[in-house]
Amino acid sequence: MDKVIATKEIYSSEDYSKFTPMKGQDGGRTTRNGASLTAQIAKTKGNILPIIVTKNFEVVDGNSRLEACKTTESPVAYEFIAEGRDALETMKLINTTASKWTPDNYLVFYAEGYGYESYIDLLAFKNKHNIPLKYIFKCTQMVNSNSLKHGEFVESLNSREKEIIQRSALALERVLEVKKFAKEAYVIGALSEMYRYGADFELGTLLAKLGAYGETVAHKKMGGLSDSSVKYYLHLFDTCYNNNITKANRVNLYDANEWK
Repeated sequence: MDKVIATKEIYSSEDYSKFTPMKGQDGGRTTRNGASLTAQIAKTKGNILPIIVTKNFEVVDGNSRLEACKTTESPVAYEFIAEGRDALETMKLINTTASKWTPDNYLVFYAEGYGYESYIDLLAFKNKHNIPLKYIFKCTQMVNSNSLKHGEFVESLNSREKEIIQRSALALERVLEVKKFAKEAYVIGALSEMYRYGADFELGTLLAKLGAYGETVAHKKMGGLSDSSVKYYLHLFDTCYNNNITKANRVNLYDANEWK
């Protein structure tokens, strides 16, 4: 005979106010299929699959079902998280198994759930300047999607990195007014490198060249960006990124003298 390892009691309530989204859950993220879920719960007069809550009624899983019950004025079925389970890790496991979390979800999870200072600082910076994470990843080597996902982003962005990201984001807006690109994240990555290494980089010159040649943004790893080399780097960047050519092969694609 199988051994009973856990029993659970399922409760029902119409007091929706006592339930709150758990911190680190991206504001109580709800499902993309909200309309169909609401229709289903209206038909069954409540949620068949109970939501999971902590002893303080923080919703570990089931924000979408809770919202649908509110909308349809149906009683919400709930159960308490199993004793000994870590609520934060359980929430992450359920959400990342059922649906793919984005870097933004992980950022909120570690910032609000665990209170990691580096994540809190990055979240505040991102929201203040309205810069997508995919752009930030391209502008700095201090953080990427993998380190963010695994809680390994431990050193906050310094003022220099933030300045480069901000300037690159503003420059991207100017560039996109001249020419649209399918891979804007790569464009801002190139801009950030020019701000980082190009002592004589001047955005006006780049915009003028973009308008004149119809090419995409330059990618330069060291030194300044002179007028004589602008066209070469524009073409090099365009070919490398739009064709997914690796950095290792980048320098061998063209003869730089051809463009001088």
